[in-house]
Amino acid sequence: SNGTSSKISFQRKDILKDIESFEAYDLVVSNPPYISNDEIAGLQEEVKNFEPFNALTDNSDGLDFYRKIIETGKKSSGGTDILLEIGDGKKELVESLLKEYNVTKYEFYRDLLNINRVVFIEI
Repeated sequence: SNGTSSKISFQRKDILKDIESFEAYDLVVSNPPYISNDEIAGLQEEVKNFEPFNALTDNSDGLDFYRKIIETGKKSSGGTDILLEIGDGKKELVESLLKEYNVTKYEFYRDLLNINRVVFIEI
């Protein structure tokens, strides 16, 4: 309806299986599983009992998908922007990862509740 079908191609991919680099992509958008194993028990019942488990957690510290996405971006020659949703209270952890991988161009954005919710990364 906006006349973008010839300008935009949306692709749904699995970062763990389908992608070696971001060379062919201008923009990567992801809402990765970011809840750590330690946080699962404390989730609201409507989340814990009705959301697919693998959409909530990586069965680890909640950062495995961020690591994989950042590593994949770093393997690329650049020019790919990345937008990632982050969990409430995860800004410092994600920022530490970005610094660990020597990513210097990034910015966090807050949601309507003033919670850091998205990180924009330039690779």
